[in-house]
Amino acid sequence: SRCASFGMATLPSGRRRGVSVAVAAGAGPSPSSAPPCAKAAPAATWKVFDRLLEKLRPWLSNADTFDVLINPPAKDGGTCSVWVDSAGGLTATGVALSPMAVLNLNRSIASELGRSFDEDHPILMGELPGDGSRVTALGYPITRHGPALCLRKPSSRLFTLDDYVASGALDGPQPERQARRSAPKYGHREMLDYAIDSGWNILFAGAPQAGKTTFANAAAASIRERA
Repeated sequence: SRCASFGMATLPSGRRRGVSVAVAAGAGPSPSSAPPCAKAAPAATWKVFDRLLEKLRPWLSNADTFDVLINPPAKDGGTCSVWVDSAGGLTATGVALSPMAVLNLNRSIASELGRSFDEDHPILMGELPGDGSRVTALGYPITRHGPALCLRKPSSRLFTLDDYVASGALDGPQPERQARRSAPKYGHREMLDYAIDSGWNILFAGAPQAGKTTFANAAAASIRERA
């Protein structure tokens, strides 16, 4: 099948991370073959969950926060340290939580998502119904001395493909010389538009926090506009 790809190194927000994009001719999987998603719990059932998150609220409510990371204890009897990844980089908050508090938090999330979190199911991945934050929780035996939790906040702004072009993260048809150097025939924006109009598959790949979901949302918005 026909395939083309390109990479980006800068996001409109100024974060210098890499995202690779590949487009290929061919139809995607049918909706019936997609994995089922867990049904989100009603917001009213999250009161206990909110109380458990109270110590993390200052960072979760901060628009500059990308991730709240709760690390497992380094040894038995230790505490779980809380770190925050934001526009200023990865920093320690100085907050320490007991392993039991983090375990209760993970179990509460699992319960509301209709999942299990125990030794037989030590990995939990899901999405909070309130703000769409993505959750990854780990427990024994993957983590030896206590549980861990990552809360990844959704982007506070929906970027468009035009934003990526304006910031220089995505080559548009102008300047023509730069577009020719980066892509032999088309600029990146033109390549994406052609892939969308042709119904091609589009794959976004990159490291954690590279901006895959943000860029995919921008492409999805373009699909809706062109539908």
